Amino acid sequence: MGSTLVNIGLIISVLGAWLGWTLLAGELPFIVAKDGLFPKWFAKENKNGAPVNALLITNILVQLFLISMLFTQSAYQFAFSLASSAILYPYMFSAFYQVKYTLEHRQQATTKQWTIGIIASIYAIWLIYAAGINYLLLTMLLYIPALLVYSIVQKNNQTRLIKSDYILL
Repeated sequence: MGSTLVNIGLIISVLGAWLGWTLLAGELPFIVAKDGLFPKWFAKENKNGAPVNALLITNILVQLFLISMLFTQSAYQFAFSLASSAILYPYMFSAFYQVKYTLEHRQQATTKQWTIGIIASIYAIWLIYAAGINYLLLTMLLYIPALLVYSIVQKNNQTRLIKSDYILL
């Protein structure tokens, strides 16, 4: 009886988490599209107010990713390593921005700000080196479509790309 109750609780928990993550993943492109930073197509809602196109594309991408897991030797390790590598670029750019911000505001800059920015930048570079070239190249392949979408949206919004946008592209 106890194991049956635990299994029922586990099933409810997994289904709830699955539903929550599905909605959360679809909500992000929907909100960004409503703000004009993503193609307007993602902002389309059905009669109940659900983001139809955002959920559709998000779930297609999730399914493609899950199908790709069938063709790797160690699927969990691959997914974990890829996700870990994907966060390294934003972390590095955040650390670099801390240094840039501190340089631009030298009068207000403290030793603590300099130290955090420099140590975080060095650490981020080391992490990218330690992650290995294979996962970093795969991560770049994941970021390329997003950069293309960003540039198309900027063009459609008649917003000029700034110098750093061209560097990233």
